[in-house]
Amino acid sequence: MFDYYSYYFTTFIVIWSVIIPIAVGAYRFKHKPAPSKALYYFLLYSGMCDIILSVLNDFGFNTVPGLHFYTVGEFFLLSFFFKLLFNKIKKTRVIYILCGLFIILAAINLAFFQPLYTFSTYTRSLEALLMIAYCFVYFENESRIKQPLRWEKKPNNWFVTGLLAYFGGAFFFFLFSNVITTLPNITQQLIWDIHGVCQTAMYILIAIGYRHERRNG
Repeated sequence: MFDYYSYYFTTFIVIWSVIIPIAVGAYRFKHKPAPSKALYYFLLYSGMCDIILSVLNDFGFNTVPGLHFYTVGEFFLLSFFFKLLFNKIKKTRVIYILCGLFIILAAINLAFFQPLYTFSTYTRSLEALLMIAYCFVYFENESRIKQPLRWEKKPNNWFVTGLLAYFGGAFFFFLFSNVITTLPNITQQLIWDIHGVCQTAMYILIAIGYRHERRNG
């Protein structure tokens, strides 16, 4: 029974929950600020890749190679989101440098440490760590500014909180993914379910941000 509900949760609920922020964020898309649009493109990319990889997995294909390339695309899209969010020259330059270093390190990892059919724990963990750092920088910057709106009324706060909830929760999952695959099946499923909860929470929090954006507009 647990296997059935776990499979249903990770295969359907988690993957298709991305439709919630996509649907909410589609409202008056042309009039959205640049960071909101950048995050929306990430949602489309994430949802499309999750669905494709899930279908391939159901047909018996090894989807680990796809995760190597998905990670790089995800990092670039979210880095672009934070670049627009920070909107400061010095931080923008740092983000450009990080993007360049990330793709170099990802290539080195793929070539010498974790080949195509090995889960890219180093790359995924590094991405999660950098995303957590981005989120902390955002909140640190916000704490220095006199805010015209209450915390919960500002969409960007919800966006960044959603990303922090996911990458903060998934960091150790990424770091020990190859170890997790050696655990009993029921333990693996439980860990995957926890990862799914973090991912779903991210989508819901982003949807709340888009909802507040509609109200503010």
